[in-house]
This record gives sequence, C-alpha cells and structure tokens, in this order.
Amino acid sequence: MLLRLQIPTKQTRITTYSILKGNDSISSKKSCISFPSSVQATCVLACDKMVFKRYVEVGRVVLVNYGPDAGKLATIVDIVDQNKCLIEGPANLTGVERQVISYGRIALTDLKVKIGRNARQKTLNAAWAAADIQAKWDGSSWAKKLAAKSKRASLSDFDRFKVMVARKQKSSIIAKKMAELSA
Repeated sequence: MLLRLQIPTKQTRITTYSILKGNDSISSKKSCISFPSSVQATCVLACDKMVFKRYVEVGRVVLVNYGPDAGKLATIVDIVDQNKCLIEGPANLTGVERQVISYGRIALTDLKVKIGRNARQKTLNAAWAAADIQAKWDGSSWAKKLAAKSKRASLSDFDRFKVMVARKQKSSIIAKKMAELSA
C-alpha cells in the first residue's frame, strides 16, 4: 500500500511512504522537505491493486465504433504495432471479417476469450461458444444502452408523440400520489 501525503500550500511537495504489510511501522521511501506544523496535511490512500483492467491484448473482445462494422463485436487476434491490431468477429457470428484496425476505431470491453496469437476462425468460434460471449454482451448494461439508443432513434414521429403522452401521464400519476402522501 502507498500512503501519499499532500500539503496544500504554494510550495507543495509530496512525500511518499510505504506501509509494510503486517506491520504498523512506516518506512520513508522518499522525503522532500520538512513541513511546518501549522499546515494541515491530507492523506490519500492508494491500494496496490490496479483499477484499470481493460488492456489491449490477444483475446480481448472489442466493440467497433467507426466504419462499416460500427456497432459490431470483434476479438483482437494479434497486435500489429502501437497503433493497430488485427481483429476478427468471428465473421459467421458477428459479421466482422479479419482486418487490421486502428485503436481509435475500437472500444475495449470487459469481456475476454482465451485464444492464442493469430488464432484461426474455427478456434475463435469455439472460444466464443465456450465463454458464451454473445450472451454476456447482451446482458451487459453497455449493450442494453446501445439497444435502447438504437430503438429510440428508429421511432417515427407518431411513436415519439406516444412516448411523450405516456411520460406525461406517468408524471401526473406520480405527482398525485406524492401530493396524497405529503397531505
């Protein structure tokens, strides 16, 4: 664990201490200056557990967010360089053919399949089926939000009018019940 001491003055210096696990003793790793006693110090505790978990790695399921395959799921099959990766759907399940794509055109998801580098489509299909990726994606809040957004975008003018009327009716019912409860 790390204990970071931050002093809110113009001459802000940060002293970092490490708390030894199992002990209450604190050993100084790096000391900058001595602080006046009149200054209130605030402590920020940072765990040794990393918060970020979505890494660009072989087997990571991604959502294509730009181009002809926008809105489709794919899997990283290989990493080309620091700007591009090789992805594949699998094509028979998601419709994304094997292609090189820039990282700016994909969004990393929390889902991952266990495959090797440059896995064949047959291997990728088996890994998707074993990990049940499509069902996990459909159950995620991200997919539900995208589905609701596309459904709302496909409404006609009359459908939007019906939604507005239903929302007004719901609001009036809630307002009446709240008035009864407060009275």
